[in-house]
Amino acid sequence: MVNYSPCIIIPIYNHGSTIGATVSSLLTYNLPILIVDDGSDASTHEILDTLATQNTLVSVDHLPSNLGKGGAVMAGIRKAAKLGYSHAIQVDADGQHDLNDLTKLVKLAHENPNALVSGQPEYDESVPTHRYIARYITHVWVWIETLSFSIKDSMCGFRAYPIKPCVEVLDSANLGQRMDFDPEIMVRLYWHGVQIITMPTKVIYPKDGVSHFRGLEDNLRISWMHTRLFFGMLKRLPFLVFRKRKAHWSDTPERGGVRLMLALYHSYRLLGRPVFSLLLKFVMLYYVATSSEVRFVCKKYWSHVLRFSRTGTSSKPGWRQTYKHLLSFGEAMLDKLAVWAGDITIDDLDITGENALRNALKHGKGAILFVSHFGNIEVCRALGRKVPEITKINALVFNTHAQKFNKVLKHINAEADFNLIHLDEIGIDTSIQLKDMVDNGEIIVIAADRTPVGARNRITQAEFLGQKASFSQGPFILASILQCPTFTMFCARNGKRFEVGFKPFSDQIMLPRKTRDEALGRYVTQYSEALESWVVRYPEQWFNFFDFWQAPETSEKRSK
Repeated sequence: MVNYSPCIIIPIYNHGSTIGATVSSLLTYNLPILIVDDGSDASTHEILDTLATQNTLVSVDHLPSNLGKGGAVMAGIRKAAKLGYSHAIQVDADGQHDLNDLTKLVKLAHENPNALVSGQPEYDESVPTHRYIARYITHVWVWIETLSFSIKDSMCGFRAYPIKPCVEVLDSANLGQRMDFDPEIMVRLYWHGVQIITMPTKVIYPKDGVSHFRGLEDNLRISWMHTRLFFGMLKRLPFLVFRKRKAHWSDTPERGGVRLMLALYHSYRLLGRPVFSLLLKFVMLYYVATSSEVRFVCKKYWSHVLRFSRTGTSSKPGWRQTYKHLLSFGEAMLDKLAVWAGDITIDDLDITGENALRNALKHGKGAILFVSHFGNIEVCRALGRKVPEITKINALVFNTHAQKFNKVLKHINAEADFNLIHLDEIGIDTSIQLKDMVDNGEIIVIAADRTPVGARNRITQAEFLGQKASFSQGPFILASILQCPTFTMFCARNGKRFEVGFKPFSDQIMLPRKTRDEALGRYVTQYSEALESWVVRYPEQWFNFFDFWQAPETSEKRSK
């Protein structure tokens, strides 16, 4: 538990005319104030010394030369660390910040001691248009560099730093010392695992205010900073994609969904596929070298594949196999982006079995497609052009970002007729909603290769690659409730093209009460065999990066 002990840091360079009013307002909060004089002129130097003499809460550190705002803040953070403070509250000296919001900032930092709490500006009419536009350009870059929308504003200097992680970041990286500091420290703290919390605050630009922003020089410096941070993001890309997985795949929220894909989409459009593919080779090589957990999971998977496909041969997969596997996953991500961008179309697909699906849909009723985390089912977005009977595709997902993801799809492609539905469990309301969709001729897509959280009585085991694995009963129970045709659908990259296969699974799944378990066993085995046949053909396109053969724990055990 952090012993909360904040101080205020004010970096200053020749703001002698405003610092007195700023300090006067801050003294009412009874917090220590550390002013870092960044090589100011003699008159400002004298004003600061007078303030320190008159107020016991105020101390001044005079830097021998002008380092820049970032250099002054870093000096202040290190001084605060030596003095034993837990948090450094940064306030600008020029009077831009609404100090009435300081109480809220201090309170949020106290309630979230390990987080960086920062103001999110609410501007009045005094804000220069060029600054307003420039901030949003920086916002976009920061979203890409963090693969997240957590940072609402990275340039506001009204913030509360947790000192310990800040010093760790300052010791591990060479940060910019001028106007590039504020966004860079925030991005690097995010990479360091620090939560970012924002709060609205008013910001004004006084008419007689002094600005030290050097147009050409600082813009070039900020551009170079974003270039460095972008490549730093690529280095950390796997860590953001493959969140730390525990005993069960669902222990880690799939945050990569909305935030990651939108940021990657814009990066893809900016760089193009050839550049991104080249960068992926280095990123995945770095990840293979540093992630023992993924090496373990991949090695276990490939051991199963090799034993199964070579009838007992005890080949031992090495790091090269893991590297090729992760590189395949990276390319699949690019394929997903390419589909969204319209670079992969129906003309790139070799489809089999679509006639069976068309015949099932021609009577006006929909169907269920059982899919998996194999290959790239994203291409089903384009199927409506090949199978006009498909009116709408609804994918059931098990995370809370479905609505946001739908907005992202519409943002990228306004014509996208692909709907994500968040599903915790199948209740009466959900069943009615899905039944209406099927009755209206819509497609329901559900992955049948992941187990539900913490309930052994909702899984059925079947042989998969030579060993028992657990499969969820949910997709098959849902299909029996909806009383509609079911198909399997798989998609795998084959060279420069994609092989898409539909296969009838059942005209109607029946689960008689007396023989329910036996019936579920047959359906699960049928699905497992279908999945297995594709995985054996394209083993590097298996993207379940967790121990697939580990039995799920009970909810009671998982709660301990």
